[in-house]
Amino acid sequence: MAFNLKQISRGFVGRNARLVYQTYVMLLIQNRFIAPGAAGTARLLQANMEYSKRASLHGMFKEIFFDQNYFIPATDAPLTIIDCGTNIGISLLYFKTQAPNAVIVGFEPNPHTFAIVSRNVAANNLGTTLHNVGLGARPEKVTFFTDVKDLASQSASTTKQLGTKKNYTLTELAVQLEPLSQYITGPIDILKLDIEGAEGVVIDELVAANKLHLVKKLFIEYHFDGVNTTYPLGKLLSQLEAAGFLYVINSGIELPYHISAKLNSIWYKIVAWRPEV
Repeated sequence: MAFNLKQISRGFVGRNARLVYQTYVMLLIQNRFIAPGAAGTARLLQANMEYSKRASLHGMFKEIFFDQNYFIPATDAPLTIIDCGTNIGISLLYFKTQAPNAVIVGFEPNPHTFAIVSRNVAANNLGTTLHNVGLGARPEKVTFFTDVKDLASQSASTTKQLGTKKNYTLTELAVQLEPLSQYITGPIDILKLDIEGAEGVVIDELVAANKLHLVKKLFIEYHFDGVNTTYPLGKLLSQLEAAGFLYVINSGIELPYHISAKLNSIWYKIVAWRPEV
């Protein structure tokens, strides 16, 4: 991670900016002494956060606090936030840092990860209602794939896309899926979908249940590898357009892009919002 104080100052002010910077420096120091695959506890801002893999912790903190993938301005408003794919709770810590009065509902299907995020929420008073379920088109039990060396892997999912990455060996768990629409009973300020390939199915289900119109802003991480994750990007964007959203897309592809014989996993980060918001 390279220093980028200007990036921090664009998203945080005063004491929070200082705490993010201090945490950043501490993570850089820990990089020298803690093995990438080690589990432990780290001080992030004023929270003590348990993690299952040091390298994943650093990656998530960079994406969420430095790159600010889920940027919201600091506010005292009681925002209503649904966080799908909470993992160990770094996104919850970010939302509570920027919006301390937010009402948050989080979803994490992996029982190993759910145990960690539950402890992190309780230990740091993050005030989140957590559900140990995944999200899908209907209630059902499905097979969930994670890494045998890191059962709480941040890339675990109901698809086998994790198995296409280097140095990962899959193991299977049984998890429960539920429709997200049944948890939406009123306006939602922010819906975050980082669910490793299931995002299209969730959007379809919200459209079918006539609930997408209740959402004001979305943060979506879109995944596609052509084999394990196949939901068309065009269909997802068409659903958003039909529901009245504007959107921007940030690609993870570096240029010049080489089209290989075997398609590698690609992803896009999508921010969608209604023009009147």
